[in-house]
Amino acid sequence: MAGAAGGAISSAVYGQNIEKGLAYGAIGGLTGMAVAAVASAAISFGANIIKELLPEDLVAGFGKSAHVTYKTRDAKGKIHTYKEKWYGKDISDNPFEKMLDNVIARNEEITFFEFVGHGLEGDIFYGEAMLGSNQIKQSAPLGFKGKILKAFSKHATIEIESCYSEYGADSVTQAFKDVLPKAQVFGYTGKAKPYWFIGCDWESFAWRESKWVEVK
Repeated sequence: MAGAAGGAISSAVYGQNIEKGLAYGAIGGLTGMAVAAVASAAISFGANIIKELLPEDLVAGFGKSAHVTYKTRDAKGKIHTYKEKWYGKDISDNPFEKMLDNVIARNEEITFFEFVGHGLEGDIFYGEAMLGSNQIKQSAPLGFKGKILKAFSKHATIEIESCYSEYGADSVTQAFKDVLPKAQVFGYTGKAKPYWFIGCDWESFAWRESKWVEVK
């Protein structure tokens, strides 16, 4: 319709045959609609391909924040509770490392750590940054093992509330247990969901076949 009208207007302006202008305009309009339809189908197809190739939780969680609660004990034995919303702007902007640095600078130790966010086997992520199991187990400059040993209590309780946090031999929870063998470490064997339906993104529950287990 728009193409046909445009063709008629052009014909009138330039003194051409209006009927011919309508015909050419209609063809142009139909061609434009066809191109738009193909482009839309291609975008939809591409999105479906991405969903098939990438894990569901990665697609759902990329660019989203994580909710973190942790408790520390200072040199005088006083307990401090912190609640933070983590969002890394890029790979070099890592809230986990910032937390470790801050705790060490305050001369405190983490006795309880709870992460509620998205994850996969071997990774948890927040915004455009992530924490992988290799980073937990490796020393600087590639990992945070040294800082973890300084910032965490040997007997800390660690709860990683993300999908597949305790799935496979290379899980995030297993990495924490390897670095802190005396700590109590918990995670999900499958999918997890936050209690969003009651407005609580700071806690989660096991979804379907998933189980909440302690790493042994």
